Amino acid sequence: MCILAFNVQGFRAGVDRVADVLAATDPDVALLNEVVRRPGAALARMTRRRFVFGATRRWRAFGNAILLRDPPTRTIRGRFTFRPPFERRGFVGALRSDGVLVVATHLGTSGEERVRHVAEFLRAVDGYERVVIGADCNEGA
Repeated sequence: MCILAFNVQGFRAGVDRVADVLAATDPDVALLNEVVRRPGAALARMTRRRFVFGATRRWRAFGNAILLRDPPTRTIRGRFTFRPPFERRGFVGALRSDGVLVVATHLGTSGEERVRHVAEFLRAVDGYERVVIGADCNEGA
């Protein structure tokens, strides 16, 4: 299975540029962060992939997404606990027919926030035997 994890930064470079990356790498699964819903759905159509979206913002047009060749057998979505002044964060997962749960997530910018998010995430995926995570961890070197 070929997997691409990619923060598309709200498609600032354009949907076509992201589609070019997908065409060049041809992944079975693309785990995307900072996705705006409508351009993300357009990207899925352009690349002939299934689109699974998980909103993190209140207006529900921004979040994480997964592009898959085949339809998922199940999807999961979650939002992490939120404390101002930080942004809302969350995850989206898709269970493939081979039993692998693929997940796109974007963790917080503070260390304390990331620790909390990881604990919440681990509770959410408990019970799945095989999990692949594509994450923007916001962690320095």
